[in-house]
Amino acid sequence: MSSILFLQLTKIEPEPFWVLFSKIGYFCIVVVVIANFIAYGLEELQRKLRERNQQLEQTVETGTIALQQQEEELKRAREIQQMLLPSALPQLAGVQIAGAWQSAREVGGDYFDVIQLDKNRLGICVGDVAGKGITAALLMANLQASFRAFATSEASPQVVCTKLNKFLCANIASGKFVTFFYAVLDADTRTLIYENAGHSPGLLLRSDGTTETLRGGGAVLGALPDWAYQDYTAQLQPGDQLLLSTDGITEAENAQLEEFGEERLLEAARARHGSALEVQRAIMQQVTAFCGGNFRDDATLLVLRIS
Repeated sequence: MSSILFLQLTKIEPEPFWVLFSKIGYFCIVVVVIANFIAYGLEELQRKLRERNQQLEQTVETGTIALQQQEEELKRAREIQQMLLPSALPQLAGVQIAGAWQSAREVGGDYFDVIQLDKNRLGICVGDVAGKGITAALLMANLQASFRAFATSEASPQVVCTKLNKFLCANIASGKFVTFFYAVLDADTRTLIYENAGHSPGLLLRSDGTTETLRGGGAVLGALPDWAYQDYTAQLQPGDQLLLSTDGITEAENAQLEEFGEERLLEAARARHGSALEVQRAIMQQVTAFCGGNFRDDATLLVLRIS
């Protein structure tokens, strides 16, 4: 009896067909739902990726347009800056003068000018506006206009620097300033009267091989409105050369991050015997070769030679 009961309890009855079919149907439904969910997720992900790509493309396009506009503005600013520099320098009997300006990749604030005050005298200046870009170029334009207004035949370097300083102190933003060197050369008496307002010193190469530095004693323009500028005098002789430059010359770097420096500038000038133009070209060629043409800052050079 017990054996029969055990067989009855352990006997497995097959499930009806409709139950099995229902389970398979439920499983298929679940699989379809999951597949649809995955497909929807993938489609949504693809849609978001497409939108993101479109946004990135628009951003890149907008950035490219903005960069092109900026480059065009810098190009126009550089053209304006170059137009403000003298295209030809006045010459006097017994004096040779040559100038060069090499722009950097960005618009800077280098400025130089040579004006004829009368039949025997020239006004010679070199300036460097702090900073780069359009702001520096605009300040350089203001400097050029102001210098031309103040540098009259009666005004000494002390007077010109004083007027420029007061004007700039009243009209430029805080933290901006200009280094400036201005000299009046009398070709008849071979006298140079100058003031250096925080600029790189003028280098006077004497015909006997000695060198003098024209440092002056002035503060940079645009910082101290009550600064008292002075006139300094140097007596020139035939064969003397005066080098005026901005720090774009002396601070030009080679691949080893060495600066061209003042000594190399002097050596380049001494090594070349000839006119002021020949000396200027030789120096600029050496500086360009030294830095591989990669000027970090605008580079300006004036060479004056007494013959």
